Amino acid sequence: LNAPVAIENLTAQWLKTGKSDMAPPLAQLLLDALNGVAEQPSQVSLVSQTPDEAVITTRFYRADLDLAFQPQWQLQRQGEHWAIARWLNATELLTALGAAEEQALKAANQQVQADLAALIKDFSYQESIAGVHRFSLGQLRIQAQFVNGSNQSLQALEGELFVYGVNTQQVYASKPFHWQAGERQAPPGGSIKAEVFFSLDGAWPALVAAIEKSREPLEIGYRISQATFRTGEVLAPYQNYDELRLPADAL
Repeated sequence: LNAPVAIENLTAQWLKTGKSDMAPPLAQLLLDALNGVAEQPSQVSLVSQTPDEAVITTRFYRADLDLAFQPQWQLQRQGEHWAIARWLNATELLTALGAAEEQALKAANQQVQADLAALIKDFSYQESIAGVHRFSLGQLRIQAQFVNGSNQSLQALEGELFVYGVNTQQVYASKPFHWQAGERQAPPGGSIKAEVFFSLDGAWPALVAAIEKSREPLEIGYRISQATFRTGEVLAPYQNYDELRLPADAL
């Protein structure tokens, strides 16, 4: 805005231009919060007015969050027109929007984690301790096998393998793994193999103690963090809410 505008046009002008040279830094946050995510506001309502000051509000709706909110602005008279002076409920509104986005992101990622877990139809492993000699306790070798339980071929799979106590559920050691298909992908029902090593010479003291003291049975578990299908589609948790909102072809 290059000049002050009348009350009834102020909010519509902001949405249309996406910026305001007259806006103080806090008011610019409003533009960022509303830009591209809010439907056209309903009629601006006048909350209160004195000869030189006024408070206006309007209703916005975030369809992606199913959330309605009402920003309030304090205006100051400049001659025959009004200019923005302060965004009154900025902290409250941005806190509500942030909480709603966080909750939506959490729910979406819970579904992604469930979908990743469902990719594995069966899991098995073999363990062995190798490399033991006079000066070394050797390494715990884990050879794991996953069975593709999806209806698509897998091109890549990432996650972690970990050793945990059956009774306490305590994780004593964990390591990431990455499987990448070579010439042949893993079709539905096909096998995927991964291998990790845990050094027993000091790198994993909790694991060494658990093995030596035999306090409880140990088991091998896994978590899948990302899967890539033959089509190129990637299934992985969203890193932030903007990534969740954007369509896949816009990333």
